[in-house]
Amino acid sequence: MVNLLRIFCASLLTVFVALPVMAFEDYRYVTPDTWSMHASPGKFKEMYRGIPIGDATLNLGLTSRYRLRTNDYSSDQDFYQYLRVNTTPIAVGQGTISTTLFTRFADDIDGDSNRDWGDSYYYYYEDSLDRELDDNDWAPRVYQAKFDMDNVIPNTKVTGGRFYLDHLNTFQMDGGDFTVNIGDKVEVYGFGGMPVSYYIDTDDDSFYGGGIKIQATQTTKITGEYIRLDVEDLDDDYTKARLDQSVPFGNIALEYTNLNSTSEYFAVGNFEIPQTGTMVGIEYETLVDSVDTDNSYVVNPLTYALLPENEYDRADFSVYQGLGDHLVVGGGYELKRVKDSDDENFGNRNYDRYYGNLDIIGIPTYNTYISLKADYWDVEENQDVSDNEKIQYGIEISQKISDAVDVWLGTDFNKYEYDYINDRREDSVRMYYAGGQWEPNNIVSFLIDFSYEDSEMYDTDDLEEIYTVEAWANFVF
Repeated sequence: MVNLLRIFCASLLTVFVALPVMAFEDYRYVTPDTWSMHASPGKFKEMYRGIPIGDATLNLGLTSRYRLRTNDYSSDQDFYQYLRVNTTPIAVGQGTISTTLFTRFADDIDGDSNRDWGDSYYYYYEDSLDRELDDNDWAPRVYQAKFDMDNVIPNTKVTGGRFYLDHLNTFQMDGGDFTVNIGDKVEVYGFGGMPVSYYIDTDDDSFYGGGIKIQATQTTKITGEYIRLDVEDLDDDYTKARLDQSVPFGNIALEYTNLNSTSEYFAVGNFEIPQTGTMVGIEYETLVDSVDTDNSYVVNPLTYALLPENEYDRADFSVYQGLGDHLVVGGGYELKRVKDSDDENFGNRNYDRYYGNLDIIGIPTYNTYISLKADYWDVEENQDVSDNEKIQYGIEISQKISDAVDVWLGTDFNKYEYDYINDRREDSVRMYYAGGQWEPNNIVSFLIDFSYEDSEMYDTDDLEEIYTVEAWANFVF
């Protein structure tokens, strides 16, 4: 099966001219629902049925997931069980209350019994699940356990419990969040609690903050947010401000971020030329102060972070054009320049990147979607690595076979994987994958996804080829 998949993908790449990927905002160019499977196989099925409970409806979803990973060295089998429960809003006074629960249990079916090189060797498939199981049977996780009160207190929304805070920044937290509407144009919000981590103890960590959103005009929105973080004994002041502005034929956003003494500026614009339907995108980002370990906080997996890094400028320009009802072509240019060449290293380095895509929609059938993409990287030499010029290419295909069956396949390429055994970076790690989903009715769905990795990352044949199979079963009530 692997050889057939490799031959098929290679043949497609030979036949078509590869150019890279996009999301074109036009009713003719909407990507299919299964497009998410290319990045995240087994995306949770939307819950759309419910069980009546008084004045509300209880939505219940169960997802079972099996994963097999194997190579010539060893193999590993894991099982995950997800439970999702929520209630539709229940009227309370002039407002509503709703609840949500999302949790997971898991087990390693065969442990580390398949470490074929013996117990004295490093086990390749040791992962976070194995560490969790050392402390807790079935490795329970609670992703969300929250309530939402909307307008129970006039003009106020309150969320409490474990949830994902989402204003200008995103945190998973245990705590509370409130938003107060002041008239039609101003929102004031505040939040506080503990960050959530499944890997480190955060009992002594905390953060709090707040912000304001102002709809200054019909076309102008201004947002500002301040957060005080006490995470892993690092006390940080984190501030972000953003301006969103609609302009003729598009919109622009300007953003300023400050972490203690470090500042970053970011600008993005998206525009459409009405006469031709051409989409144009522009980005510019500059880090104006170096970031060291005293200016960054431990984030992963608490939130995203500004990790130690030296000053740089980065810019990106892209153009996308629909051609008729079935084709979209696009391309762009990205560059990054480290301001002081002595500070350049593997993670923060100068490069020029040219990219493009060709999307084929509705050919050869109405339910076919094909995307061919390629990147050309020109990476300058520095004290950490030699110069590198490389073309990356890939193809992604989604096909709806019937109302109940969807399939997808593709191949992609990752650069700069690190070879820990030989302390070097490798340039060639190619992934091939194929999968399908069957939804016989609106209660159950089944999914299977297969991937094959062909890597130069390890200096041993036993680890060069890695196979992964995932099977999902979704039940929605």
